[in-house]
Amino acid sequence: MGDVIKNIGPLNIPEIKIRAGKIKPEKETIPVSPKDLCSIGFQEETFKRPSADIHTRRAEVLKESVKTAVSNIKSKASDNPKFITMLDDSQSKFDLGDITSFLTGEKGFHETPSNTDINQTGYMNDLIGKLGSGARMQNVQDVSRLNGRIPSLAELKEEFNKLASDPSVPFEYIVDGCYARAHHMCETMMKDNINCGKMFVMIEDLYGGGMLAAKNKFMNAEWWYHVAPVTFAKDPKTEKVEGYIMDPGMADHPLKAEEWIGMMRDKDLKIKVDITRAPQFGPLESDGENQTFEESLPVTADTMKEYSKALKEIKDEYYAHHPEEIPPEIFIT
Repeated sequence: MGDVIKNIGPLNIPEIKIRAGKIKPEKETIPVSPKDLCSIGFQEETFKRPSADIHTRRAEVLKESVKTAVSNIKSKASDNPKFITMLDDSQSKFDLGDITSFLTGEKGFHETPSNTDINQTGYMNDLIGKLGSGARMQNVQDVSRLNGRIPSLAELKEEFNKLASDPSVPFEYIVDGCYARAHHMCETMMKDNINCGKMFVMIEDLYGGGMLAAKNKFMNAEWWYHVAPVTFAKDPKTEKVEGYIMDPGMADHPLKAEEWIGMMRDKDLKIKVDITRAPQFGPLESDGENQTFEESLPVTADTMKEYSKALKEIKDEYYAHHPEEIPPEIFIT
């Protein structure tokens, strides 16, 4: 959260005490070191990855709620920055129900689909109907003005195989990085003149006990959101255009959205769905709207490079203990 500002003089503002409250369904407290409740002055904003890991997101929400509380302080005239008074050890635990109440409400980014090239409105209504009463459409951008051609199912499968075989993408590193994988896949699809947007699926309640989940033989993942490219393809037999999800980390073929969501969602888990254009990098509700596709390419490359290295180390360790499972093309170094 920054460096603790030392030697600041007394401020003419009241001391902030954060009262313990209650959350449902169970109380959860997070130990907070006094040194982490830092002064907040004029700090340079840096781009952060929109982590899909639920535990990382909970920590971010806690930090953001503290910042929001600080920004709401109305200080008297002073040249000093606003700050949160450091608390002693007896006051160093916060109830999440109270601390997160400082957060602002859900951001809205709804656009009415023009239904120009495909019937986006009908597609969204049909998807929510298939997902049931525990799902809702949240933020919507108009993706019906397609940014590429509509492929046949055979062409889409061919494109999927191309994406899945890209050695630069760590598809099996599922604990995080879906935002980077989705962005890289969209870049490839746009180069191949195949239409693409993105579908984000998020849990409704960050502290409700449920989460999106997936696993492979290398790791288990717990997400507060997951994202992958969505594209529209035509079935040559029915001539019907339908939406498909491109996610080689979850399956070996394009999936219908309801199939994709069903693989990571418990049937009772309440979720919300966003459909966005390709430039959107992280969830609209937490990261705001991206203006250009190119602005997220550097962090995409850095993330995939870092997670590819981490995945290799995990695989080397795994295959060292399970040599009988080593694929022919894998060499342990």
